[in-house]
Amino acid sequence: RRSNTPANNNPDKTPNDNILHLPNHAPVKNFPPRMSRLTPTQKPPRCPLDAPPSHRLNKPMNQPQPEALLQTAILAVQRATQHAKANLHRRQESIAIDAHDIKLALDVECQAIIEETILHAHPQHAILGEEGEQPQTNTPYQWIVDPIDGTVNFSHSFPYWCSSVAVQHENKTIAGAVLAPESNELFTATTDTPACLNHQPIHATQTAQLDHAMILTGMNKSRLYPRSPTFETLITLTEQARKIRMNGAAALDLCQIAAGRSDGFLEYGLYQWDFAAAGLIAQQAGATLTLAPDPAIAHRAAVLCANPALHNTLHPIWKQGIPHA
Repeated sequence: RRSNTPANNNPDKTPNDNILHLPNHAPVKNFPPRMSRLTPTQKPPRCPLDAPPSHRLNKPMNQPQPEALLQTAILAVQRATQHAKANLHRRQESIAIDAHDIKLALDVECQAIIEETILHAHPQHAILGEEGEQPQTNTPYQWIVDPIDGTVNFSHSFPYWCSSVAVQHENKTIAGAVLAPESNELFTATTDTPACLNHQPIHATQTAQLDHAMILTGMNKSRLYPRSPTFETLITLTEQARKIRMNGAAALDLCQIAAGRSDGFLEYGLYQWDFAAAGLIAQQAGATLTLAPDPAIAHRAAVLCANPALHNTLHPIWKQGIPHA
């Protein structure tokens, strides 16, 4: 997937080099676009609540700014979802299936598209994704990628799935984009700007009482045996919350918290690519995000996200269900 020679230094580059060829499938044309050719509509969202310029002037000039990194993230999710949508007829073309999940050929292809987009703009950056990684040892920047979050939904034509891309600097997420193509919704945020949905600022709810709240969650059925911690948490939520919902795409669920469409989210056994971008978006929308890393499995954690008032109520319920607590 990756050339030892950066694309923009190749003297033999031709227009056809802008076509990504995926084995046995039609090429994705005009890919990746040069950053200098971006149209104004492809620039990262600039919400009216942007942080003051003085906040950004403190950053070294030789480091890419979060807004520029967000631009790359947006291009990446746009290209990936474009490819997925164009290949809906292949939505059941699986390369691995188990009792709880499925991996599609399109998962791998969409991650390749995302990686090419990132490395075209930032060839020295590292990438960690659900379908593999591109490690680097000499950079403080790492991109966190989920090419299709909600793969089972996607494979069943259930219109609740997304593509998620975040970038971290020294292990802190500084920009993220989540694109839900079925609803044409682009969620974005940086550490310098608020959370936005299609360029408009969004904010978490202020619901403080659990019996007035709608809670989003997801459960791996391998954890739902009687009297298990996860099972007990589900029972408690069912009894105490107004409603619980399981939608099957954690990144998109977290974005619903950011958009004020639901009040809280909790889930166990998520991976960093599930929550890196959407977690930042939710935090920039005023929600509180808490992680409990799994000491046995790298990049995995239990996740709790809600507005600050409800977070305090949900925390003990969430904590009792953490399998590794």
